[in-house]
Formats: sequence, C-alpha cells, structure tokens
Amino acid sequence: MPTSISVFEYKQRIAYNGSGLAEYMGFAKPGPGTASTGTAENIWRLCKLTYSGTNVVLISWGNGNQNFDKSWDSRTLYTYN
Repeated sequence: MPTSISVFEYKQRIAYNGSGLAEYMGFAKPGPGTASTGTAENIWRLCKLTYSGTNVVLISWGNGNQNFDKSWDSRTLYTYN
C-alpha cells in the first residue's frame, strides 16, 4: 500500500550505511519527548530502505507498521516488512 507522508511535519533522523546511502529513517511527532535526547523513547516511526545499486527498491516499516511506538536507538533490532 503506497504511503504519502509530509516529512516536514515530523522530527527526522537518518542513519547511513557504509556506502553513504540512507538506510534507516525515523520520524517523530513534534512535542514533548522529541528533543535530541528522545532517541531512546518509543515515539518513532521507523523505516528501512532497500537498494538495487543506488536506487531505492523497497521501503519497509519497523515491525510491519507505521505506528509511532519504536525507539530510534533500537532501530536495528526491529523486523522490517
């Protein structure tokens, strides 16, 4: 199901892989708990980008959903589908 989001509405974080490509993206709603120290809190919507060469071919969501209930610091521990 295609999803359209306005990234300007959210606090954002991006983690890059060894090739310099964005691998994980996180979005949190503005407000209490989203200060720079809020990366451990379960307030993030996370996705993982899969590439063919330098082209994104798949965007997968943490634990298979787009809920704001994940921790940025734990992004590598979730199942993405």
